[in-house]
Amino acid sequence: MKKVLNVKSGSHRYAIPFSEIVYMEKDRRKVIVHTTGEERSFYGKYDEILPLLDGRFINPHRSFILNMDYISGMDKYTVRMHTGCSVRFCRECLERTKKCYDNYIAKKLANR
Repeated sequence: MKKVLNVKSGSHRYAIPFSEIVYMEKDRRKVIVHTTGEERSFYGKYDEILPLLDGRFINPHRSFILNMDYISGMDKYTVRMHTGCSVRFCRECLERTKKCYDNYIAKKLANR
């Protein structure tokens, strides 16, 4: 069974598959979910969303949640995603992200 994030936006309800979520960003009280095909936004809090997600997601900064399956590379201040978008972080957040990403990849390789 596919894991999904169930969200409500106005009178609409959406089930967004985890596998399609590239990243999420916070804009005041709204959460914008960037997927492989579109964007969805809804009112929400990360502290309510994070417990619903699995180990492929990381919250390196208070404004972002990244799906590590879509990370294609990192440099000094930027995480690049397979979809072509880039997310900028301070050096401290990026170092934390690199460590989590390295551990995630090591676990994935060990489970093969």
